[in-house]
Amino acid sequence: MKRTEMKGLNYALLNLTRPNGDGSFATRACRARGLQQLADELHALGFKLKGAKNLAPKHLDALVAHWRAGGIGDATIRNRLDWLRWWAEKVGKPGLLPGDNTAFGLAERTPYQGNRARRLPDGRRLQFWAAESDRLGQ
Repeated sequence: MKRTEMKGLNYALLNLTRPNGDGSFATRACRARGLQQLADELHALGFKLKGAKNLAPKHLDALVAHWRAGGIGDATIRNRLDWLRWWAEKVGKPGLLPGDNTAFGLAERTPYQGNRARRLPDGRRLQFWAAESDRLGQ
């Protein structure tokens, strides 16, 4: 049976997230998976961090540039930056990331506007689906 070796950063982040009780179980699990993904992305970008405390601004800039080049949406990048802020806070570097996402060129969050299908004028969406239903029923 082959034993795989865990990268140093992945292991450090795992140990950072395990004993921590910030948030609900689902939040902690999502954050842990997200941080593992960030560690893998940093490794793929050529950064071989040995531990979680080695996080630096150049790593953040490289990650954001990689995400932007990959076409990842602003909301997803904002969530990932939140995981990075949590990481920086836990290793004693709370000022590493700016508190405002506009420093990274991200759009502001927009409040939920409701279901767009219900806001279309003249019931156009309902008419489309009724026509499709009639067409498929033939």
